[in-house]
Amino acid sequence: MLRLLEDLHAASLTIVVVTHDERIAATADRLISMRDGAFIDETRLVGGTRGNLAGLAGLAGLAS
Repeated sequence: MLRLLEDLHAASLTIVVVTHDERIAATADRLISMRDGAFIDETRLVGGTRGNLAGLAGLAGLAS
């Protein structure tokens, strides 16, 4: 699934991912944090992890 999201992002599509996993969140261009159903913070990330989402999530050894 992460490889598919990576391919879609490379095709200039906007992708919204909801996660509690900081490793996955670190790959984003922008983080929007919520608490108790309300938006509490927005962070724009410069140079997030790119090109290795599967490795970041520990899936590097799995076949496509």
